[in-house]
Amino acid sequence: MEQKRNNLQRQHDDAKALKESIDKRKSQVTTFLKRSLDDHEFEGFDTYINIKLRLIMEVSDIEDQVTHCEEQISAVEAVSS
Repeated sequence: MEQKRNNLQRQHDDAKALKESIDKRKSQVTTFLKRSLDDHEFEGFDTYINIKLRLIMEVSDIEDQVTHCEEQISAVEAVSS
């Protein structure tokens, strides 16, 4: 149980660091693109990035759910045998 807690804490810390890195990079790219693109083009880029970030987070959540389900299956199989 302690190992699982540590793993979850590490994942949380990794996700937090990743978000900070993404936010910093997005700010840099945003500044550059605002100078290079018209408003409509920039709006399309911003929408694309926000959708991509949401999908990345959803994939991570789904992977976590799959791992949890696999652990439950293993536990049920261990009890059944």
